[in-house]
Amino acid sequence: MSDSTCGATLSPGASCELKIRFSPQATGSPTAYLFVRVNESTTLFAARLDGTGYMPIEDAQINSAVLPYARAIPVGATATAFASVINSGNATATDCSIALPGGIPATFSYQTTNAANVLIGTPNTPVDIAPGATQGFVFGITPSQAMAATEIPIVFDCANTAPAESNPGLNTFILSASASAPPDLLAIGATPSGDGVVRLPSRDGTGFFATAAVNIGSIGSMTVGADDGGRGLPLSLRVCETNARGDWLVCGNQLTRSVGAGQTLYYTVLATGTGQPIAFDPANNRLFLRFRSNETTVGATNVAVTVP
Repeated sequence: MSDSTCGATLSPGASCELKIRFSPQATGSPTAYLFVRVNESTTLFAARLDGTGYMPIEDAQINSAVLPYARAIPVGATATAFASVINSGNATATDCSIALPGGIPATFSYQTTNAANVLIGTPNTPVDIAPGATQGFVFGITPSQAMAATEIPIVFDCANTAPAESNPGLNTFILSASASAPPDLLAIGATPSGDGVVRLPSRDGTGFFATAAVNIGSIGSMTVGADDGGRGLPLSLRVCETNARGDWLVCGNQLTRSVGAGQTLYYTVLATGTGQPIAFDPANNRLFLRFRSNETTVGATNVAVTVP
């Protein structure tokens, strides 16, 4: 018995609840009995308990994440990013690898990393991932021709699993390539809760996330704007540039400015509800901050959002 609402006595017409836990140690269909004695009677009331024990199904299941979300590079250069593959199943995921989908004019390579993102293992070699474990990777994409900004669904797969589900912003990678070096902003977003989720306090309240972006590319002009990835979420979004202390400098629906090589920029995205709830669905309900130069995405980051 794992729990009970029954006390020492039970009034006429009243009821109570007993919870019985069944933890089989072997396969089969065992039977047991629960006996109840009423007052001082020698009569026992019996309730038959039946259960079936099965062998646990061993199954590996993988999920993945990519950071940063976007890069912009010259043709022939290599854009690198980090990836994590999580085995959420109860069996070892075997021969796990990363690949590009078809149709991308680029070469691809990957290698495992340790928890400190230091390269280990052998390049382009699949690895096993234990149940409940996370394996880090770094991958590189080298375009052979100019590419407009393309959201690439990186393929994460193991020999004994289905490929990891692809979700924009979580495990996709936006890449553009041009003849000359463009601005290339490495951006990362942070929420007050520290878990990558913006939680509005009410349906008409306001939440926010902050972003830092460093330009590892060339000098250029750009526009900065926020969106919900086309989901049509019941929110109004506003972008504010700040300094490193978080002081607001300028706000708007979309901001324009120049960015120098090596310069770090800071932004806060404000999300205000319009009276409707947003389900907690981090894979789909997300907010994006995008940096564009010459109408091409040259940096981006994103977080999840929910409204009670």
